[in-house]
Amino acid sequence: MAGVINPAGDGIRRGRKTITFDGTAGKGAIGNVIWFTVTGAVLIEYIVGLTEATLVGATATITLGVENLTNRFIAATLATLLAAGTIWVDTGPDADAIALTAALKQIVMIASSAGANDIASAVATAAITGGALRIEVGYRPLSDDGKIVPT
Repeated sequence: MAGVINPAGDGIRRGRKTITFDGTAGKGAIGNVIWFTVTGAVLIEYIVGLTEATLVGATATITLGVENLTNRFIAATLATLLAAGTIWVDTGPDADAIALTAALKQIVMIASSAGANDIASAVATAAITGGALRIEVGYRPLSDDGKIVPT
């Protein structure tokens, strides 16, 4: 179906979600953490993690990807490396500024009826019991229903 999806221009839409980890289901327990639901088709211009408070969990690891491949964007990272003020774009978080890797920009995604392409992290090895992480996503819809919505 043809139509003007963004009449104000072809600007990037943004999704943002912050999780304060406490070790419970969906907030740091071992298993998946769902950040965003993807509907329709979207072009992710960028996705990046920003640590708001240092993550706590001695041997805990965290990934960033989609539900059916939770390390699609960022492989398992020792959670305690995510210190307040760091930028999470790979397994070695950085302070100040860093170029985005290819895995974090210009990504075409199509929603799955089973939610397999929802943006998610996997917590493994141990629970993350403290700290806060924000995920920012810039995207453009590629279909009339293309959206990235915080869960």
